Amino acid sequence: MKCPFCNAEIKEGSLYCESCGQDIHIVPDYDPILEAAKNTVTNMSYDIFNDGKKSDESSDTNSSMPIEGTKEFKDVNADVPGANSNNDTISDKLLKLPKPVNYALIGAAFLLILLVTVLSFVFFTSDSYKLGKADQALSSGDYDKAVLLYEGLIAGGSEDTDLLIKYSNALYGQGDFDRYIDTLLSVYDNPYTEESKKNEALDAIISYYDSKEMYEKITELFNKIGDDSLKEKYSKYFVDAPVISTKEGVYELPQLLVIEGPLNEKIMYRYTCTKEDDTETIEDTEYTTSVLLEDGLYEITAYCVNEYGIKSDPVNATVEIKVLPPIAPEIDPASGEYTEPKLIEISNYIEGDFAYYYTIDGSEPTTLSPVYTEPIVMTPGISNYKFVCANKNGVLSEIVSVKYNFNIEYSLDTITAHDTLCNYLYQTGLTVGPSGQLENGGVIELELKFIDMEVTDENTSYSYIFEEYIYNESGLFTSLDSYYSVDVLTGAVKKYDK
Repeated sequence: MKCPFCNAEIKEGSLYCESCGQDIHIVPDYDPILEAAKNTVTNMSYDIFNDGKKSDESSDTNSSMPIEGTKEFKDVNADVPGANSNNDTISDKLLKLPKPVNYALIGAAFLLILLVTVLSFVFFTSDSYKLGKADQALSSGDYDKAVLLYEGLIAGGSEDTDLLIKYSNALYGQGDFDRYIDTLLSVYDNPYTEESKKNEALDAIISYYDSKEMYEKITELFNKIGDDSLKEKYSKYFVDAPVISTKEGVYELPQLLVIEGPLNEKIMYRYTCTKEDDTETIEDTEYTTSVLLEDGLYEITAYCVNEYGIKSDPVNATVEIKVLPPIAPEIDPASGEYTEPKLIEISNYIEGDFAYYYTIDGSEPTTLSPVYTEPIVMTPGISNYKFVCANKNGVLSEIVSVKYNFNIEYSLDTITAHDTLCNYLYQTGLTVGPSGQLENGGVIELELKFIDMEVTDENTSYSYIFEEYIYNESGLFTSLDSYYSVDVLTGAVKKYDK
């Protein structure tokens, strides 16, 4: 015998299935509706066989029933729909009549099916079911499906922190890194997010930026957050700003730009210098030593950079250098035409604090030009002298120019006169070479000191006066306190008694 519910074998005599636990009814259930139908049909058959007369309730029903094998019995069989007159009895025929419909049972079944359908719909459309499917997709690596399911939950108004973090992980797996960062930032910025979840979101953002070497993004993020307490945990990404030691202000002398910063970190600087209508710009440059700031207005910016390329906050300074130039040299005599020898000198010369430079060919003097230390001989003919003064910082004064016309008759210029004197010393045996060489290895040097004018009753003559020096091998000049004159017309040489 098999169970009608689970089809499992049932032991003889068992009243329930050991496999599914259902009761087993060997005797058919009593159906009151079916029984009432049977009684109705039976009574109707009695009326038929008794010519429409109903028997008394107290009468014996068997006495009025047709006897099997009689004509009445056969007629009854013939009148019962679906009856087989040869084999079926009246009871069998009654049992074969259509059973009445059990509407209560059908209604209960319908309600049960409806309930199951509603519960299934509620379950399969619930957030918990969708979340389970999304988590399953995330775990299996189906990131596209996970993203769609998580987005459906978020669109439904869910702001659960764990859900957003799972959603960000799905976006990361999908490769949508921008939305991955945005989602984590929304978790961090939410004032209702637990502190542990905030830290989890921030750690994930920093880890991503670090893996991509996007250190500037990390700096921007920390600047946006503005929480100094993060420096200890993320010290790797924080760089201290440098210090510009040169104080802001206005200076009358050039200044050195000095910048100090943390060890093992590169200092960078840049500035713009505005002077009158001219602007000079120095782009980002590594600071290795102090920088000279000369005349101008300087807008300076400096910052530090660590080994990861992360920059510190910039620091700024404004320094203005208004250097006062030295007073221009005052030259005596003034420009003009002269017939008597003159010495050209700087009347406001100050020894020690300033240096004076000059040229004799009309070119602009610089700190590389000859240095003025004593009056200069005005040479015959037309000459153009330029003078300039420089202070200790190399700042130059205004250039002063003078022009002279020493209008005398002459045939030898200063260079020819010098060569004539050198040759005279060689010819007279005072030197061993035409360039002033001496036997002991020294050299005779001649310096033009002035032009002498000698006036007699007959005429006026002019001579170049040279002082004699010895230049030894040690590089020292020693004056011999002896002088020679060279006539500007004839070139005659003679000793000169100063």
